[in-house]
Amino acid sequence: MWAVSRIMVSARGIYMATKQRSFLGYVGAGFFGAALTAALGATDPQKTVYPRYNAYNHGPFLHITDNDTNKQYIYLNDNEASKLLGYVDLNQTGKPELKAVKAEKN
Repeated sequence: MWAVSRIMVSARGIYMATKQRSFLGYVGAGFFGAALTAALGATDPQKTVYPRYNAYNHGPFLHITDNDTNKQYIYLNDNEASKLLGYVDLNQTGKPELKAVKAEKN
């Protein structure tokens, strides 16, 4: 009887040790990932990777956002080509009124 209970205790100990090792593996992998991210400079906000342009259609209009210049360009889609109507400076966000700048006629 003593041998059987000792086997069960040791099997439980092996299970707990395996569980503890896998938890420590996850913690170690997390620290390794954080160190690798810091070493590559991804924590610097100037080096954050994001798309330069975002585009979407809204009815007959095409909106293109330039994330580097903080401007949103608005085009009118025709059958032949798109015509630039103007743009909005997104640095004005938060003001009571956003003023669009009309495109120059060519």
